Amino acid sequence: KVPMSFQAWGSFSILDTSASAGTWFKGNPDDNIKDPQVQGWLQTADNALDPQVRKDNYRKALQRISEQAYWAPLFNYSMNYAYVSDLNFKPYPDELPRFVLSSWK
Repeated sequence: KVPMSFQAWGSFSILDTSASAGTWFKGNPDDNIKDPQVQGWLQTADNALDPQVRKDNYRKALQRISEQAYWAPLFNYSMNYAYVSDLNFKPYPDELPRFVLSSWK
């Protein structure tokens, strides 16, 4: 048995498996599962330069995580920003607003 928990990880909006899966499944303090197979696959994928090695190992890890129901994503959310036309504001694809780069027109 493992505790049920609610955890979120923004990963700075980086859409790469290495930015999130390792946080929860690589043996660190937030890893409630401690599955050595998953840890090995993630370690191999995280350190690989060959895209196919990364893909194969992340696939194995995520497939096992899914099959064993180690992780059950329950929601998704969006971030919305409102601003006035007098503001010089540039949105970025990573959804992190860089207000320090903004200025008034």
